[in-house]
Amino acid sequence: MMKQFIGCLKNPTVNTPVHINVLCCLENLSYNLYTHKYLSNVDLIGALINVADRRPSHPIHFEDMDPALCSELESHLVMCFGVMVISHLALTKAALLPEQLSSQVEFFLGRFLRNVDCNLLHEWMVKSQGYRWQDIFPTMRLVYRPLHCTSLCSIDLLCFEAGVLSLQIILSRDSEMQTLIKQGLLDYLICLPWHISEGLEAHKRAKL
Repeated sequence: MMKQFIGCLKNPTVNTPVHINVLCCLENLSYNLYTHKYLSNVDLIGALINVADRRPSHPIHFEDMDPALCSELESHLVMCFGVMVISHLALTKAALLPEQLSSQVEFFLGRFLRNVDCNLLHEWMVKSQGYRWQDIFPTMRLVYRPLHCTSLCSIDLLCFEAGVLSLQIILSRDSEMQTLIKQGLLDYLICLPWHISEGLEAHKRAKL
């Protein structure tokens, strides 16, 4: 199965919406810790990073959205889903990202956080009826896990920032907020600012 995913991501003739569907599948797989030994693959991680650098081939169109913004949106979606997959892999002890790709992963995450247009992704979340997050727990875990580590590397911090950003985007739609409430995660969301403050302060003390 991994070979098929890698082949699709590497194929420049495949339409970008297909790449997005593949990335959605990979994101769902990354929720399960048992899949990480298969996803922590040099070729797969390299393909995830490289596909985000391509120009969109067939942009998603919304009736009231400028075509140029549609193209930019598609680039953001490809990079966003790629970041989610990599972040889930990076923050688990069960599997580590390939060491030879660590610098590329760090650059990829940093570039996403510097260049992402949150308003554009918020707009897509509100208008899109196709993709639904049925489980908010993995994204919440992505935010909380680094806060309980005594020592954080630069990739850990980037994954944490990506998790916070992803949570903000996902919860911009009412249906996902209702899913969070049904999963009993509302208290975690309300307490998140306090945990972030305490966690980052503890990290600073640990570095002294």
